[in-house]
Amino acid sequence: MSARKRNKAKRQRKANRRKHSRFEGLERKLKEGVLKPDKILVEPEGVARMSEVLEEFAMPFLGSVETLEECERVFSVAVLAWNVALFPEDEQGKTYEAIIDEVMAESKLEDKEFLKNMVSLLIARKNSRFAEYNRFIIDLDITSTPTGFNLKVASTLEKDTARRCLDI
Repeated sequence: MSARKRNKAKRQRKANRRKHSRFEGLERKLKEGVLKPDKILVEPEGVARMSEVLEEFAMPFLGSVETLEECERVFSVAVLAWNVALFPEDEQGKTYEAIIDEVMAESKLEDKEFLKNMVSLLIARKNSRFAEYNRFIIDLDITSTPTGFNLKVASTLEKDTARRCLDI
């Protein structure tokens, strides 16, 4: 093997170690969670980064976000809307209502109509602008950085994977 190829391979291994270390906390959280995946792929080649997709998806609601708590709230609602949009239409209604009730109980949001409107807008946005993405979002991790927020997302590779795991 030439020196050039060895150096390239060394740089690639170093980049892979850095990439995996950024996701260690999220991986640990997933392994301790409900699904307990056997295998976790970090940024698989040829697959869109769901953190970038989710950020673009939630963008209309991120403009006024100033705190980490507000950012977490927006992304939590965005993830719920995203996942509801992946259900068959005949199942979306009951799932939607259950999620709205759960979010109202767990969050500091007091306006149920505002939340319903936000979720409805996001579902319509998912169906119209992000229809090609059929991956359930399983978990996310948001941290504050000096320049804003850092978002890490765990998702299924295929829609059916999550439906089998969650028995839905």
